[in-house]
Amino acid sequence: MSDMPADLGEAMALATAGEGAGGGALASNILAFGRLLRRTGVPVGPAETMAAMQALAFVEIGDRRQVHAALRGVMVHRRDQFEIFDQAFLLFWRDPEAGRNAAAMAMLDGFKEREKAPPPAAAWPRR
Repeated sequence: MSDMPADLGEAMALATAGEGAGGGALASNILAFGRLLRRTGVPVGPAETMAAMQALAFVEIGDRRQVHAALRGVMVHRRDQFEIFDQAFLLFWRDPEAGRNAAAMAMLDGFKEREKAPPPAAAWPRR
């Protein structure tokens, strides 16, 4: 029988066990970081999120290099996505709110581009 948790809720409970009143913050941040990676095109699903929470149990949380290596090792599967992960890690883990704000700004920029785009040629009346 495997020691792996059955679902994401169980993995979150394992990741935050024994961390006191603020323990849920780590699990919430891992979930938010996974969402940020998905928005950048890195395919991060529940399996990678669970693995990230489990991996952090084996490293010193206060050592940024260990955390980076552990998360990249389980959340990224292709070398060409390492740079994207590294930039997202720097942005998000400096300030998790900054990562959310950056994603929101990128989404707003996408809406601006759509508003500026001229209508297709077929929409123009012909004379």
